[in-house]
Amino acid sequence: MTQIVNITSESLQATIRQLLPSQQGFSTDLQATNLIQPIIDLTPTAEGSRLPTHLQTALSTATGNSQVLNTNTTIVSTPGFYRLYGNSVAHSTSGTGVTNYILIDSAPVFSHSILGVGSDTVSTMPFDFVLFLRPNENIIVSSGNANGIVSISYEQIADLYGNTNNPAGFTFE
Repeated sequence: MTQIVNITSESLQATIRQLLPSQQGFSTDLQATNLIQPIIDLTPTAEGSRLPTHLQTALSTATGNSQVLNTNTTIVSTPGFYRLYGNSVAHSTSGTGVTNYILIDSAPVFSHSILGVGSDTVSTMPFDFVLFLRPNENIIVSSGNANGIVSISYEQIADLYGNTNNPAGFTFE
């Protein structure tokens, strides 16, 4: 026989009010039943992704790679979310400064500089971040002279609408 029991817990009611703001004026006590009802959470499947986010950013054979030295190189022009990771090296000789950039069109989103100090100086800076690219935008890697180099790997982790991409070759069993 199914029983319904009133629950008078202020902490549970406060949580309900916080999670469901439209229920703040609802003054009826919470109720519980002794009937066991299984709950199946289909949210990840409904979202189109059952793989945890940190695993979706795993490296795969679809990873693009580039080394940029003394030039500007467009590495991505397709809209979406991209993980970019790698290393920037700036080598200053004879007082010549060096700046390496990662840009969305002309807007810098990453820069690594070393000032010319009159002697050989080397600076390295690793990076690992996610960028969002809108339609008609480009991700450009720039190394302004022969003493700067950017080694970069990149992979699209979600499309323009946030639909995540699983690593190349991954399938659910």
